[in-house]
Amino acid sequence: MAYSSDPRIQAEAKKEVEAKEAAKKAKKEAKAQQYKAQEEAKKLEEEQKVEDAKLEAEKKIAEKEAKKIAGRKYRQTVKDLIAFCVEKMPGTNYDKYYIDELVKKYPTQD
Repeated sequence: MAYSSDPRIQAEAKKEVEAKEAAKKAKKEAKAQQYKAQEEAKKLEEEQKVEDAKLEAEKKIAEKEAKKIAGRKYRQTVKDLIAFCVEKMPGTNYDKYYIDELVKKYPTQD
């Protein structure tokens, strides 16, 4: 009875209980912080994936457009060369395959 009513012992017991509660609270907060950090990392990763997908889609679209433009330019070059051959060499039997090969061999020459 003296042990349970002594204020020094009660204060010591109260300090121990408070220390245990503080340790539990700190542990719980640490877990919450860790969970929050994991959630933020997942969110950032998902946002990065979405951004990468958008960039990849834009890149594919740009490549398709560049390919279209190159094809148009190639076809126009072939048409111009055929027209030149018809103009400069009337009545000559020229081969369209040969003209295509010339355009492939000398792509930068007009």
